[in-house]
Amino acid sequence: MVGLDLSLAMMAVLVNKAGGRPPFPLVNGDATALPFGDDRFEAALFRWVLHLIPSWRDAIAELVRVVRPGGVVLATLGGAGSGPKAAIRARFADLAGIDRRPTGIDWSDFDGLDDAFDGHGAEIGELESFEDQDDESVEEYLQFLADDRYSWTWSATEESRRRAAADVRVWAEAEFGALEDLPATTTYTVRWRTYRLP
Repeated sequence: MVGLDLSLAMMAVLVNKAGGRPPFPLVNGDATALPFGDDRFEAALFRWVLHLIPSWRDAIAELVRVVRPGGVVLATLGGAGSGPKAAIRARFADLAGIDRRPTGIDWSDFDGLDDAFDGHGAEIGELESFEDQDDESVEEYLQFLADDRYSWTWSATEESRRRAAADVRVWAEAEFGALEDLPATTTYTVRWRTYRLP
């Protein structure tokens, strides 16, 4: 397995989560111009990344190029839960002046994803969907918003993020009550597509 990311900071997070050592070789690179030869891999996977890539179809073409004929690409676009965190996210974006629309493919546009792979002759399949969850508390979530942890917050200035986070905290306490009493867990459905290349 080889991992690739445009962001050195995100690769550092992976290394930290893996105990301080890369769990597999990591390459700092651009998904729309992969630094690998043709037919180099048996398979590829991507999770929650195409929404960040304006030319996401170019990234798919690159995956098709580096995966051998008959190989498989696994893909999921991402998702977001509902409940207090979703309401906080929407309110925060409004207050910080953030356009939450992705710069790449929309998180729910599996039809567009299928169409892109169909254009490369891939056989389209789907794994059984399942429920996943995040366990960060609402307090942690508010701090992560202020700290610019999420890609959709990157367009806001630090000052506008911090001001919006403080305003959202006041609003959320009025809307939902004591934040420490809110459930930490947010559940969402995960869908994985499979694309077998010709």
